[in-house]
Amino acid sequence: MLQNAFQPAMLPSEVAFVEVLRKKKKRRRGNKADEEYFEEMLRHDLKAGKKSQDDKYDLPHRGSYSFSDGKCLNKQDNSSRNDSSGIDSNGESSGTGTSNMGGTGYGFERILKGKDGMEFISDVRCCLILGLIVVAATLTIGVYAISFNGQEDKFFREFEMTSNQVYESANRKILEVFEELERISSITASFAEQEKQRYDRLQEQRPPEGFVTIPDVESILGSARESMKADFVAYLPSIKSQTQMEYWAKYNKENIGWLVESTEVYDSMATNTRTGNETTVQQDTDTAVHYEIWRYEIYDEKGSSIDYSSSTCPTWSTYKRRPDTYDKGTLQAAEAIEAKRIFSYFPESSPHVGAPLSPIWTSSPPYFQGKPRIINFNAQSDPSFQHVTQAVGVTRKTTFDDVCSPTSPWMDQTTLQADRYAIVITPMFGDVLGVGDTDKTIIGHFMALVPWTVFFSDIIGKGDLPVTVGVKNNCGRSFTMLVQKGKSATFLNHNSDGRSHREEFNDMKLELPLAPFAHPKNNEDFTCSFTVSIYPTETMEEAYMTNLSIIHAMIVLVCFAFTSFAFIAFDCLQQRTQRHLVNTAMRQNLLVSTLFPRKIQNQLLEDMKENEKQKSILRNENKSGTVGVRQFLERENQPKNIDEVASCGSFYGKERSSRKKVKPIADLFPETTIMFADIVGFTAWSSEREPSQVFILLESIYREFDRIAKKKRVFKVEVVGDCYVAVCGLPDPRKKHAVVMAKFAADCIAAMSLTVKKLEKELGPDTSDLKLRVGLHSGPVVAGVLRGDKSRFQLFGDTMNTASRMESTCLPNHIQISQDTADILIAFGKEEWFVPREDKVEAKGKGALSTYFLKLEGSSEGGNDASSVGASSSANSSLIGSQHSRKPVGASVGSEERRNSSIDWTVDVLANALKAIVARRNARGLKPSSEKMLVQLEQASIAHDGTKIVIDEVSSYVALPGFDDADFGVDVSHVVMSDGVVEELKDYVQSVAELYNSNNPFHNFDHANHVVLSVNKLLSRIKSPDFEGGEEELFNHTFGIATAPLTWFAVVLSALIHDVDHSGVSNVQLLKEKSPLSFLYQNKSVAEQNSFDIGWDLLMEDTYRNLRRTIYTTTGEFKRFRQLMVNSVLATDIFDKDLNRNRQERWDKAFHNTVDPEMMDEFDKEKCINLKASIVIEHLLQASDVSHTMQHWHIYRKWNERLYMEMYKAYHEGRMEKDPTEFWYKGEIRFFDDYVIPLAKKLHVCGIFGVSSAEYQNYAEHNRSEWEKRGDRIVAELAKKANAKFNHSQFHNKRRSVKPS
Repeated sequence: MLQNAFQPAMLPSEVAFVEVLRKKKKRRRGNKADEEYFEEMLRHDLKAGKKSQDDKYDLPHRGSYSFSDGKCLNKQDNSSRNDSSGIDSNGESSGTGTSNMGGTGYGFERILKGKDGMEFISDVRCCLILGLIVVAATLTIGVYAISFNGQEDKFFREFEMTSNQVYESANRKILEVFEELERISSITASFAEQEKQRYDRLQEQRPPEGFVTIPDVESILGSARESMKADFVAYLPSIKSQTQMEYWAKYNKENIGWLVESTEVYDSMATNTRTGNETTVQQDTDTAVHYEIWRYEIYDEKGSSIDYSSSTCPTWSTYKRRPDTYDKGTLQAAEAIEAKRIFSYFPESSPHVGAPLSPIWTSSPPYFQGKPRIINFNAQSDPSFQHVTQAVGVTRKTTFDDVCSPTSPWMDQTTLQADRYAIVITPMFGDVLGVGDTDKTIIGHFMALVPWTVFFSDIIGKGDLPVTVGVKNNCGRSFTMLVQKGKSATFLNHNSDGRSHREEFNDMKLELPLAPFAHPKNNEDFTCSFTVSIYPTETMEEAYMTNLSIIHAMIVLVCFAFTSFAFIAFDCLQQRTQRHLVNTAMRQNLLVSTLFPRKIQNQLLEDMKENEKQKSILRNENKSGTVGVRQFLERENQPKNIDEVASCGSFYGKERSSRKKVKPIADLFPETTIMFADIVGFTAWSSEREPSQVFILLESIYREFDRIAKKKRVFKVEVVGDCYVAVCGLPDPRKKHAVVMAKFAADCIAAMSLTVKKLEKELGPDTSDLKLRVGLHSGPVVAGVLRGDKSRFQLFGDTMNTASRMESTCLPNHIQISQDTADILIAFGKEEWFVPREDKVEAKGKGALSTYFLKLEGSSEGGNDASSVGASSSANSSLIGSQHSRKPVGASVGSEERRNSSIDWTVDVLANALKAIVARRNARGLKPSSEKMLVQLEQASIAHDGTKIVIDEVSSYVALPGFDDADFGVDVSHVVMSDGVVEELKDYVQSVAELYNSNNPFHNFDHANHVVLSVNKLLSRIKSPDFEGGEEELFNHTFGIATAPLTWFAVVLSALIHDVDHSGVSNVQLLKEKSPLSFLYQNKSVAEQNSFDIGWDLLMEDTYRNLRRTIYTTTGEFKRFRQLMVNSVLATDIFDKDLNRNRQERWDKAFHNTVDPEMMDEFDKEKCINLKASIVIEHLLQASDVSHTMQHWHIYRKWNERLYMEMYKAYHEGRMEKDPTEFWYKGEIRFFDDYVIPLAKKLHVCGIFGVSSAEYQNYAEHNRSEWEKRGDRIVAELAKKANAKFNHSQFHNKRRSVKPS
């Protein structure tokens, strides 16, 4: 790469020198192109300063070259060569001669110097690449290590911070529980002391110490319970003798009133309604409370009572409690064996007397698990409570333990699995005035049941990553929780110490004593001290120990790999570029010397030398800093044809204004034939189609023309609209330019005919009616590149004007040639290819011209040089002209073929809508209704019992499907319609076509297809609107029509059947004739209702069952489908006053409503959208029914004439009172003013048809203006045609024979 960086562009003399020596070396080595060998030999020769005798050469000049014995020869003699080249006869440089192309050694020394270090540079390159690999590997490993260690440090710091926060929070919350429990103990002790003094003042017998009932139990204990987040708080007096136990039975019965009061307070403060025993508590406390001290009894699976004394949590499948059942509030001893009346048989000397009993007394909540029977339960029967009270008796302080006993009344089989409790107990001392707790008597205990999760929940601090917390005590109990800041802790395991963590986390374990203040060091034998072990979780590890380190390492690796690859690729590319530098420069310079005169060559070289002085400017455009001939030829705004480069005297496109004026690139071509080809009827045809269909037609036709032009070497000049311009005879001259162009024109007409016939199914009816007319003229033309923002190759001159005139005056499907073109054809013996035109053509500035028509018989794409255009003999050739009867190429298809094409196109439109229906139905996941229900609806819809007619079903709006995300992005390409459905659809359309009255000039199947064409065009604007917004905004913008394929299908089908069985007269005439249909349909919209019933009844036949099940599968779809068709078909009756008035009212309500949509509820919004959609659909059908008035003037004239003829026919048959000629001119103007133009404006107001609405309105106003100017004359022509068609004598006889009914 380095040795090639400094090489400049080579001068032409250097290129020639290299080429000569290359050819010589190749011949010496047996034509083996060994570049290294050649360069080595060349270097050796230059260093030696001599050349062999055979190395004589000459610089290239304009002309032809040949190589012989190593010499480059041209048309000049050797002496002139040597003189001009500066080389003597012996091959040595004379030193005095000067070359016109410059010195010979300008660039070669640099090339050879760069070659000297080739091997060394190759070794350096390899070492550099190897070094890059080593550096990349080292940096990758280093980045990975640094990133990994950083992640690990963050992980450790986060775990340490979280662990400390969890530990400190747990200790703080335990301490808060202790303090709160000691607070209420102090309050109760003070109240007991006051009660003792009160009894002493009254000199009454006072109860034993500890027998106390504080006032407002729920207020005091409830607030404490909520503060501690405990589930249960209770006071338990200490009973130490039989006498106290007997007194207790009396005391708790007399003071049980606190239970009712607390229950009322608790229930009033509760946020949820409780059911159960609270009513029993309030109504009859005596029957709800057991006044004797009792305990639970546990049993095994066999029902045998067992003694439980284990210090570990039991297996609940082994230990169970007796059922906790009541019968009308009374404990039944027979049913609940676990309830023992203890002390009733304990004597004074019983060992139980020494151990105090602790019945549950005042508590919050007042009942536990919905029942108050927890009162008087002996908590000393529970091992957990007994163990803690013993510890409290020794330490005289608040302490806690884990509750894990099946004998506990607050524990059951489900509770333990869901949570786990800590029991916190604080003593209440008797002598409050005594000194020191050690001297005081414990007269009771306060107990709180606090879920363990409370201590480890709602931790405040940064971060939210969870940790695993294992808790165990020295009494053999343990459990594990998952703790996360700001959230509630959850249990992972009830009988393990941190077994829910990975073993890899053991080294990170943080183990500390839990609540050390609750377990004095000197009393470890009496208390169960707890230890907490905290471990990180996998979630925390994943949050910090991510793949980021690998990603960082890979980024470094990819960067180095990309850099290395770019370096190697650039080096290889540079070497490849330099290897081809000599050959490229040689080809370019030899090309210039061959194509341009010496003057132009010198000018090019001068420009290149000047460019060397302006490298700083040039580098902005050419990175190499050099310019060759190729760069010059490819400059912006330069001609693409190399023959025209001579006309360009400037190199810099952007600096032209600062230099001398550039000579234009242009030339005169004396012998050419130009073709103009125009599509007849294209403008009118395109007014009926959407833009995409117009471009499909043009692209298909011009693609065929281009293919033929490439094959016949005809130059395509340009395309302007539907006019195709081509020329033969430039830029390469051709003697038979007229012959080639005649064949090309004939092939274009044949290709045009085949193309439009193929496209009719896709682009709709009348596509095959499009014809091509072609004009040819031969003569000189000026051609060149017209510079500017978009440089183009253009033709100018009178030949162009005449060729254009040949085309514009030509007949459809004909090729008109001028006299000059005919003369050229005659010169080449092709006089049988054409015939003279009978009339002459007027050309501007030339007067009347004699022209000719080419004979056509098929296509001549085969390229044979036959004696006639497309025919092998003149005898078989047919003539194109009005005087010939034989059908020419591209003639109109027959009526039957036209109808079949129209049917195929209509079937294709409806089939596409069916595919969209199926795709949307699948996207929404609609479930079909039962077949029975659908059949019932179908049968009911064709039951014409006379009670209800079609017009009665007209609704103010149709409920379309609401917004659904599934409707957007639905792919219909994967939907495959079954052959049976498609065949039924085609058969149905064919049947509808047969039901139309073909004798009607206007209301026939052709007009129905014209209406379908317009409906499809307008619907395409709705389905693909020019709208930028979200999906829901698009839904609202199109009123839901854009996402409702069933609506599309119904509207298109309505357009197809809306005039079925039309009689050719108006509804007013049917009423005058008292037609049976008028009685059937109650003199309202007779023709429209009849068309609907015929089309609908046909669809309901058994033949089309599969088609119907594709259109709708639910009752809702059926009803919507029928309602859409009813409204759409009846909308085409524009003369019914009631329908028009109702339609106008709905239009005003939909589009002139002053209510703000933001103020509507969802129902009103949906109703408003459906109203707009329904009224828009009806106006769409109305506009399509008269769409010919809003299309091109020729389309309007065509259908206007047909309607006139139909009405004149009715008048001729006596079915119309007035001759339409009498009112036709003014009637059309009124029709435009009162109906068509207002209707076009409504299409624009609704805002969903895009530019089509403006297009329709513009055409309507234009047609109205044209009719106003030319209508009188047109009506006269129509009357003349009608009179010629309908014989006057027959007319008068017919009129006299017809009498009013």
